[in-house]
Amino acid sequence: MTGDKPAVALKVAACDAIALPFDPDGDMLATGTVFDAIGVGIPALVSDWPFLTETLGDAGVRVGHRAGDIAAALDRLHADDLTVAGSRMDDLRSDYEWQPIADATFALFERVVLREH
Repeated sequence: MTGDKPAVALKVAACDAIALPFDPDGDMLATGTVFDAIGVGIPALVSDWPFLTETLGDAGVRVGHRAGDIAAALDRLHADDLTVAGSRMDDLRSDYEWQPIADATFALFERVVLREH
């Protein structure tokens, strides 16, 4: 999580869902919000930005990025949609855990530095 971890986790956990209506051009890549949502298992309402589809897969509730699309999606949104998305978000957590990623990165670094193949 970015920033003060306990404070961010508490704020994010207080939400029913995180809205990520980012423009498909991806102007918000550095926010960290996507991974904060994964970290605490909060469902995400997501735009058509390819990064969100790649990162969250079916853990994101698709709402589009234009006001009309978002309003229509919110009108048909059901609590069960958020429950399913939250469960899928929990499933993603292990994919983005720091330790396995750090271990794999270090192993690759050692192979490259030691020229092992």
